[in-house]
Amino acid sequence: MLRGMCTVAFSLALVLLNVSVKEVCCFGSQGNCLPTSNKCTVSDIKDARFTYDEDSCHGPENWYKVHSCWYLCEEDRGSRQSPIDIETEEATTDKSLTFSFSDVCTRVDAEYRNCGSGHSPHFEVKGSNNKKIYLSDVPNTPPNTKYVLDNVHIHVGQEEDEGSEHSIDDTFWPMEAHMVFYDSKFPSLGLANSLVAMMVMIEIDGSPVAPDVEATQDCDVRFASHLDFLMRTHFGNSDEYSFFEDDSDDCTFYDEECVKPKCEGGEHLKISPSDVLPSDWSFYSYRGSLTSPGCNEIVEWIALKCPIKVSSVAFNALRNIPVNGGSTLQTHGTRRPIQSNELPIQKNFDKEKTRQHPCPK
Repeated sequence: MLRGMCTVAFSLALVLLNVSVKEVCCFGSQGNCLPTSNKCTVSDIKDARFTYDEDSCHGPENWYKVHSCWYLCEEDRGSRQSPIDIETEEATTDKSLTFSFSDVCTRVDAEYRNCGSGHSPHFEVKGSNNKKIYLSDVPNTPPNTKYVLDNVHIHVGQEEDEGSEHSIDDTFWPMEAHMVFYDSKFPSLGLANSLVAMMVMIEIDGSPVAPDVEATQDCDVRFASHLDFLMRTHFGNSDEYSFFEDDSDDCTFYDEECVKPKCEGGEHLKISPSDVLPSDWSFYSYRGSLTSPGCNEIVEWIALKCPIKVSSVAFNALRNIPVNGGSTLQTHGTRRPIQSNELPIQKNFDKEKTRQHPCPK
């Protein structure tokens, strides 16, 4: 779930490991020159290298080796890892489950952020002086807790029809959008120890490979016109990157050349949860984790039952974003493999629709 979330709850992880920041050995670094002491700071941990290349020593199966704070990324180490396959027949129905937005239809200021790292580029809501969008009444969270929208990002795969991280009844979608919220008691996402991730599957308008899943057959799949516009406008104009080549055989430490990556950003835009939400707000819910390092088990997932769709132009703009070393995002995709999570899945619907999209077209 997003490059920008790598910093989430590292302080908490360090406390659990009973070590100080300065005592953590640095197993990988990208972007920041290491201190002369060769000890990590929180910033070094944030920029530790990882990739979605399954054959790489920095790939998903080896994330836990890259940094000691990422121990939960090891297979079968955690108890509530994400992503998962949502088995619809196993989900228990509780029609009292809901969620609420403070102002779902208002678009707020945001910036497009992409550092060419091969991680998901994202639309980042601007700082504390900007109007915030709050999410509340989230299942399995303390009463009266409000969560602040931090960013929107989209996962994609190597194959056109398998780009989502989650699956529904063993079926994947071409893309998966995440809206990421952090507990408002904390000043930022990077310091929060409680998150909500709202997930929406994305189809390609007019594609003959649209997923055929019984659980979504009654969905009126909405064309997400503003999200489509943002993807075409910003993903389609991403710069090429040639400053970083990963040809090192060193699987524990990369320090061949200490160069701060060229980070593309500052492109101003407007975004709202309504740009990503489907026409029907029926959802599944489960307790899970980040889908990127350090795989922290601090996420309440809301998985919308119904997908949205965007154009093939928007889809290809995302897949063809250039990344370090001259490849594109579709080379390895941006999806963590399905994980084991035995905690229950809930849903707030049976056969009927719950709430319709409230915003004018």
